[in-house]
Amino acid sequence: GQQAVELEGERRLRVVSVAEGASTEKATRDISLLLRERRRISPGDDDDFRVLDMKEISAALTETTKVMTMLLAGRPGYGKSTFALQVAAASGLKAIYIAGEEAAEHVRARYDRVCGQDGRLDIWERIDLEAICPVIGGYPLAVVDSLQVLYAGTVHGNTGGPLQMRGALIALTRLAHARQTTILILSHANQKGQPAGSLFHQHLVDAHVFSLDDARHHY
Repeated sequence: GQQAVELEGERRLRVVSVAEGASTEKATRDISLLLRERRRISPGDDDDFRVLDMKEISAALTETTKVMTMLLAGRPGYGKSTFALQVAAASGLKAIYIAGEEAAEHVRARYDRVCGQDGRLDIWERIDLEAICPVIGGYPLAVVDSLQVLYAGTVHGNTGGPLQMRGALIALTRLAHARQTTILILSHANQKGQPAGSLFHQHLVDAHVFSLDDARHHY
C-alpha cells in the first residue's frame, strides 16, 4: 500500500510507499520526518502527532465503535447519504449499506464516484427490520438509510410513525451491542434541524448528530 502526506500550501505530493506485507517501520519514520519538517518541530522536541499504520487504525476504529449506534439527522439534500458512504470508505472496514430510499445501483454509482471502487461496501435494498437485522449483524459497520422507511412487523403503527421508529432504534441498538456492529442510522429532520418524530428517539442511540444551519453556513 501507500501512505501519502500532502503539505498545506504546496502543490506537490510526497508519497511514501510500502510493499505489500512489508514492515511499515521505515515508512512511518519517513512520514514522521516530513511532518516534523512541516510543523517546524526542533530536533529533540517531542512530536505533537502520531503516525498509525492501517492495522492500528482499524484496531482503534473497532475498539472505539464496536458497541455504537449513531443517528445522523438532516434535511433532504444535506448530503447525509454521501457522508455516510465516505465514513464507510474511510473506516477501512467491510460494510453494508441498507438502501431503503434509493435503488442499489444509484448508491453504488455514487460510492464508486466519490470513494472509488474498493469492493468493501455491500448494498442491499430492504426495509423490513426482521430481515435486515440478521444480515447487518454479520458486518463490523452498517449504514441504514433511513429510519423513516423501516418497518417491523412486530410493532404497531404505520411506517415512519413514532412507534415504528422507536421500535427500529431499539432493535438496532440492541443488535449493535450484542454483535459489536457499528450502525449509522440516517434520519430526516424537521425545519428545526431535529430528527423527524419524538425527541425521545435520540436517547435510544449511543450518539446523535444533527445538521444545523444559519443564514450563511451549513453544519
